[in-house]
Amino acid sequence: FSSLPQNIMVTNMVTIDMPIEIRIKIPSLATEIASKTAGIGIGLATGKAAESIARQPEAESKIRSTLLLGCALAEATAIYGFVIGLLIIILLG
Repeated sequence: FSSLPQNIMVTNMVTIDMPIEIRIKIPSLATEIASKTAGIGIGLATGKAAESIARQPEAESKIRSTLLLGCALAEATAIYGFVIGLLIIILLG
């Protein structure tokens, strides 16, 4: 923090007195919700893509590229949830 101006004091941003069990459960719940919703979204998208390819085999390449983009975006939400969980652990820990 040497690049900060001298008149700014850097301290702990969050000081909460709570049991360790709760400090662990909050980030794990956030990560769990993010990963489950991403898994549900990817599963639904894959199922619909399989149905679409079965109905229109000639459009397989367009469907596949759209599916991969959608799955990547859905997986990014799970990664964001994981990162937020880690940040909560660090800030509350």
